[in-house]
Amino acid sequence: MAARTPLFPLCALVLIPSSSPSRPPSSDAEAALYLFIIIAGGLALLAGLVCAAKRHQISMENPTFSKGTVKLPPFARSPHDALFVRGDGPERAQGGHAAGSNGIFPGAARESRAKTQGGRPGAAATPPPSREEVWREQLEALLQTRPDLAFAVSLGEVHDPAHAVEACHRIRRQLPSLSIPITAAVCRLLSQELPDGEADFWQTQTFFLLGEGEGCYRIGLSDLLLYIRFLQTHEDVALNAWRQAVEHFRRGGSVGHVDCMEGARLLAVIGHDVPFALPVGWQHAIPTEGPGGDLGPEVFYWYGRLAETGDSRYARFMARHCREATPADWAGAAYWLRKALEGGDFLAAGELFQLYREEKLPDETGREGAICLIVFTLWPQWADELSDEDVARLEAAGGERIGPQVAACQAEGEALCRQLRTAANGRATARQRERDEIAARIDARMDEILVNIQARRRFLAAEDLRAQLAEAATRAKTSGRLRRNRLRDSRPASSREYRPRRSFARPDKH
Repeated sequence: MAARTPLFPLCALVLIPSSSPSRPPSSDAEAALYLFIIIAGGLALLAGLVCAAKRHQISMENPTFSKGTVKLPPFARSPHDALFVRGDGPERAQGGHAAGSNGIFPGAARESRAKTQGGRPGAAATPPPSREEVWREQLEALLQTRPDLAFAVSLGEVHDPAHAVEACHRIRRQLPSLSIPITAAVCRLLSQELPDGEADFWQTQTFFLLGEGEGCYRIGLSDLLLYIRFLQTHEDVALNAWRQAVEHFRRGGSVGHVDCMEGARLLAVIGHDVPFALPVGWQHAIPTEGPGGDLGPEVFYWYGRLAETGDSRYARFMARHCREATPADWAGAAYWLRKALEGGDFLAAGELFQLYREEKLPDETGREGAICLIVFTLWPQWADELSDEDVARLEAAGGERIGPQVAACQAEGEALCRQLRTAANGRATARQRERDEIAARIDARMDEILVNIQARRRFLAAEDLRAQLAEAATRAKTSGRLRRNRLRDSRPASSREYRPRRSFARPDKH
């Protein structure tokens, strides 16, 4: 990073009137003015260099998730090859059951294969990315879901645990709403240096402002940002931040927050050392053999939770592992493919059709296979009805058992396609409505949050004053007791034990 020097001192030095050696200054005032301009310009130049050096130091101490700058945690593990994909956890190509792979639409299959091989038929496929590249890209994509948090952390110059609380104060002065989850993450991470209840207070304020799901998600993202900042110089603190991000994502995912589920899934894929137990009542099988058997129960649990929400990518991932299990779970594969279809993935309809045509799933009349084939054809065309040419082509592709049912199931398949398309659009609208509600909640509750912060500040000040008074009283009482004991114990033990006592009523009598 090149240091930027201010232009003013340079201009001042250029604009100084030159005086020849043979011509002395006309007066002492003119000489003093020249000297003042030179000194001021030099000081400004020095200040500019110092500021540039400080900005460079801060930029070096505040890295981001990018290739070659951030190490993965030491408990990162090598996952299954199915997760070695660019852009997301579930695979993009589904293997032998992809639509078009068995001759239904060979032109579409060739076009899709050409796209995966660089955009032209016959082109060499790009080499698969490494594990570190995949995970860094996924972590960066996770942080970009709330880019304002990364900006706020950089603005506060959070790069040292000893000054993290002061950094939170700097963020709060400029971005109050963003500072709440960041402060909650810092207080939870560095709770041993703060008053009792400080971390719980900020976490409560975060949940009040954003809701429990979104609040856990933003605190978890703040933990990941703290992991980045502290990893180079304070590895123990950084690893604790990673573990706390796992805990917050789990809590948010347990209440149904989709982004928290995605964060928990990604951190489980990369690896951590936080114990996990399957929740009671989880109905779906966790593979223990075959592909994916070494991923661990938490990875498949979050894949299943995300698939249940209607995310077709994860549903097809679960369906593939059900097909490749030993023995194959065809009923489970059909369940997850239907979930993917409900999520708006028309390729799932093609895979279901393949299973029905290969008689892996029960379909004596061929009706279910015909409906899946109709949906698979109509969805990418954004059409409401099949043409006569489409019907003839699908009858030929369906075979002897499914083909004759295409015309009879045409109306039902068209209605199902419209219904699934409307449901997929409704989910996207619901996500946008949820974001709008969070923004409105922030605007409505931020004033109350600031009032609570002021009340917390006054409470801590009163607690400090009360503790100081109690300490002073204890010190005075202890010093008085020690003084009396010192006076009483200064005499020899023999004199204290055998000296006769005088009566306070009659001092002359013993």
